[in-house]
Amino acid sequence: MDPDSPLDPEEARLRPTYAVVSLGRLRANLAAVVAHAAPARVMAVLKANAYGHGLEAVARCLAPQADAFGVALVEEGITLRRLGIENPILVMGGTWTRQIPLFLEHALTLTVPSVARLRVDGRSDQQDRNDSDVNDETLERGWEHFRLLPS
Repeated sequence: MDPDSPLDPEEARLRPTYAVVSLGRLRANLAAVVAHAAPARVMAVLKANAYGHGLEAVARCLAPQADAFGVALVEEGITLRRLGIENPILVMGGTWTRQIPLFLEHALTLTVPSVARLRVDGRSDQQDRNDSDVNDETLERGWEHFRLLPS
């Protein structure tokens, strides 16, 4: 929403609360976090349309400073790649076996609850990866480890 444009009375009646996002402030805030967290790397989480602030604008704004981006869904990661974002992207949500080729195609990092699950999921895609692509040191654990999975 453009803060200088008049508020449509119908919009105000239906949704009287709105946020005005300053990309300059977002950039400054990330710079402060990066400086404070150094030497740690910083991942900017952009799930849910960058929390409603606009995925494309926020991603382009933060890409020069963010060490990586985090998203909830593989579709969000693909969108970032299609926008030309080259930062590493971690998809923190669960993964369906049939989505693994999309992770490989778009250079996205997936999360899994265990190495065993990854090996099971990876069997469907043996022609595109080999066991050297995955090891305990590169395993990322995202939101999926909070779920109860059947044994």
